[in-house]
Amino acid sequence: MAAGDVFEATTGSCEDLHYVDTGMYDSPEYGSVYVLDAERPAVIDTGLGTNYERIVDAIESVGLSLADIEVIAVTHVHLDHAGGAGFLARDCPNADVYVHEIGARHLVDPRDSSRGPSARSATSGSTTSNRGRSPRTGSSNSPTATRSIWAITN
Repeated sequence: MAAGDVFEATTGSCEDLHYVDTGMYDSPEYGSVYVLDAERPAVIDTGLGTNYERIVDAIESVGLSLADIEVIAVTHVHLDHAGGAGFLARDCPNADVYVHEIGARHLVDPRDSSRGPSARSATSGSTTSNRGRSPRTGSSNSPTATRSIWAITN
């Protein structure tokens, strides 16, 4: 296994799920991003953002284009899982970003952690914000400025 290699997940009845070794911190077998070739093609987690081209190559190697991706699912907002979300949101024109409500504000604008969650709620489809501020989908300087970020609530 080398950084950039793409593998098919073959556990159980899993179909159409692939993962790429992102080679995080220039270490093979350290960090993976998943590509799901399903009815709604998805990328699960986004890596650091470094070696972003490996994720793009993985998407294309399973027969998808960036325009095919509909979901960017961030499991949590640690840098190694969410650092590349802005790049993918920028380059996948049909994708929405999904993240737990606690992490939504960090994806909207990682420079300002004082704002509460500010995103559309995936459970209700409504727009939510905290402390009376207007809901946002990203700041003008954020790569996610034009993307929808859906906050997953329990």
